[in-house]
Amino acid sequence: MLVIRGRRLVFPDGERAASLHVDAGRIVAIGDARDDPRGAEVVECGALVVSPGIVDSHVHINDPGRADWEGFETATRAAAAGGITTLLDMPLNAIPATTSVAALHEKARAAEGKTWVDVGFIGGVVPGNVSALGDLLRLSLDHTARQEITLREELVFVQRYVEIQRARFRQRLTVTIDVPVGLEAALVPSLVLQPLVENAIRHAIEPSTEGGHVWVRAERATDKLVLTVENDGAPNGSRPDSNGRRYGVGLANLSARLVQLYGAAHAFRAMPNGDGRFVVSLTLPYHTDPAPWPAPPQMATTP
Repeated sequence: MLVIRGRRLVFPDGERAASLHVDAGRIVAIGDARDDPRGAEVVECGALVVSPGIVDSHVHINDPGRADWEGFETATRAAAAGGITTLLDMPLNAIPATTSVAALHEKARAAEGKTWVDVGFIGGVVPGNVSALGDLLRLSLDHTARQEITLREELVFVQRYVEIQRARFRQRLTVTIDVPVGLEAALVPSLVLQPLVENAIRHAIEPSTEGGHVWVRAERATDKLVLTVENDGAPNGSRPDSNGRRYGVGLANLSARLVQLYGAAHAFRAMPNGDGRFVVSLTLPYHTDPAPWPAPPQMATTP
C-alpha cells in the first residue's frame, strides 16, 4: 500500500488536505491528511500540488525525421514536468507522416524507450488511405491494456468505422445494428465486432457492384451472450483451419484470440447460412465483472 499525503490535493470541488491510498497502481481510497496505515509506504507532499494527470489531445512530436526540433524524449519529459500524463500525437510534422500502417509502426519504433508519460498516436485521413483505416484504427487503439470492454464501447467502434465506410460506399452499403439496450453493459473482447464488420465489407460488399447489407446482432441466452455479424454473399480468400473449416486470416486470428480468452467456455462459427449470406456467430460467457476471465491456460482448447 502507498499513501500520498499533502495539503493541496485537487478534487472536483477544489483543493484540500487529504491522502490517497494506492494499491497495485490504483487509487482505492481517499482519506484524511493524517492517515498512516500500518505497513504502508507514506509519501509526504507538503504544499506541492497533487492533481489528476492532464491529457493533451493535440501535440506535434516531430519524431521520427525532425527529432532535432522535438523528439519523444524531450516532449514527454517536458509534459511530465508540467503535470501532463498523456500526449496524443498528431499525424503531421514527422517523416513519414502517420497516414499509413507502415508509418504508424515506424512512429511506434521511434518512441520505444524514450517516453516518460503515456503517448497515443493519431492516424491521419488523406485521399487514398480510406481502405486502410480499419487496420489504422485497430493499431491506433492497440495501446490500451484492456482485454475486454463493454458491448456499448465496442458498438461505438463499429459505428465510427461504418460512418467512414459509408462515406466511401454511399448507397452500396447498408448496415443494421440490432442490440437490446439491456445488453450494452456486457463485457466482450475489445475490437471483436469491428474487424468482423470490416471483413464483411472487404470480402463481400466491396467486390459487388451492387453492394450489400451487413447485420450486427446481439442476444442473451441464459448465461451466454451471442454476437452475430451477417452479410450478403460470402467472404473470399478463406483458408482451411485445423478442422477443415475455411476461415480467412482475420477470422482465424479472432478464433485463436477467443480460445486464449475464454477457452472451452465459448463457441465460434463462420459459414454460409444457405440463403446466400455469410454468418459469423460468437457465443461468449455473459458477464459484467471481469474477475473470472481471461480463462486459465488449462482451459484454452480449440473450439
